[in-house]
Amino acid sequence: MALGFEQAGFDIVCAVEFDPAHAAAHRFNFPNCEVLQVDASALSVARLKRGVAQGLSRLGRADRKVDVVFGGPPCQGFSVGGLGDPNDPRNELIRHFARLIKGLKPRAFALENVPAMASRVLAGTEEAVPSWLAANLEPDYVVGKPGVFNASAFGVPQDRRRLVVMGARRSEHVPGSPAATHTARIKVPRSASRQDPKDSSLSLGPSVWEAIRDLPDLDRFEELLTSDSVTIPIDDRKELREAASPYAEVLAGFQEDEADFSWPRRRSPSMLTSSLRTTHSLAVRLRFAGVIQGEVDSVSRFFRLHPDGISPTLRAGSTPDRGSYSAPRPIHPHLDRVISVREAARLHGYPDWFRFSAAKWHGFRQVGNSVCPPFARAIAASLRESLEEPAIRPDGRLSLGAEDLLRVPSGAGRRAAGRRSAAKEKISLDDKGLALAA
Repeated sequence: MALGFEQAGFDIVCAVEFDPAHAAAHRFNFPNCEVLQVDASALSVARLKRGVAQGLSRLGRADRKVDVVFGGPPCQGFSVGGLGDPNDPRNELIRHFARLIKGLKPRAFALENVPAMASRVLAGTEEAVPSWLAANLEPDYVVGKPGVFNASAFGVPQDRRRLVVMGARRSEHVPGSPAATHTARIKVPRSASRQDPKDSSLSLGPSVWEAIRDLPDLDRFEELLTSDSVTIPIDDRKELREAASPYAEVLAGFQEDEADFSWPRRRSPSMLTSSLRTTHSLAVRLRFAGVIQGEVDSVSRFFRLHPDGISPTLRAGSTPDRGSYSAPRPIHPHLDRVISVREAARLHGYPDWFRFSAAKWHGFRQVGNSVCPPFARAIAASLRESLEEPAIRPDGRLSLGAEDLLRVPSGAGRRAAGRRSAAKEKISLDDKGLALAA
């Protein structure tokens, strides 16, 4: 979501992330951003303000105040794919999202989550979450009508529906809903021919194959058995570039995106990253070979991507303290293996300079838990326009962080110790969701 907001013209000054692996990956990709590695339920407004001040100072904009607070609290307690348990402790982060907004007093905010949140309630309340949020932030904020959008309508080759709730201070304009930019494809086309948006003024969104056809066959590179990156020979690079679709050309950095106002990052175009190989037994490969494009493997239940369609929703697995479940990973449309992290990132709309944790499990979690950047950009553009702020293209380039940041473990097994440490700053809530010093 941070990348989409940056692409729309915002500077990302501070981020809150509890998981060490995810916090480290964010530091790598957003070197100007102050990252607070802390449970949001244990984050005081004072500490958050200090983090914001440090981020603004790093950008040389200490005189500015926060325009927007945005976030996507954990969805597992609301999702139809989970238990939908109103007592799931992660649901309480909605209360803390509201608490931190009230403490920081931004001009506007945006909340993203699964569509089921629209009808879910928090423990001890009777109102659906969006209604609770609106009532809790009154009278300072006006909250717009919640909307459910599909990322495929914003140029993403993935069927991914999400709920968005936006609001603004009473002195500001309430942001409108982001407008679709593309005609969405379907996961499995009824014929092999390209889908033709004859009934739409919008261009047809990219397909799975248009997203990944310029990425090489990973099995050719023995280095990718132990490393998530490899240098592509120059002759191969020329051939792969010729295979790139307009969608892939932008993500690969071959073509400039005139609507992208993010800081350009320094990277080597010869490096293929986030591509650690997954090894399958011969039996599994033979089974995958028999799965028709657009259908599901009878054993793993993995979906084989259709080259002319779009991907199903890419999901994240769970952490060790919640069972270490790996989310289903789609099968490549033409190769008899599951897709790589980089291929998943292409299906999500990430540019190739963006890096994920070197471990496949963490990398897939980071993709699956994240908001598709093109969709986040549309949300952010709607907010920026409502705030009447211009989009200014940055002057210069950013260097990405140290490679060691991509090898930080999640530390999920150490959560109990982290909670004991965080207790010194613990925040409690009264029945109105107000912050009280404990």
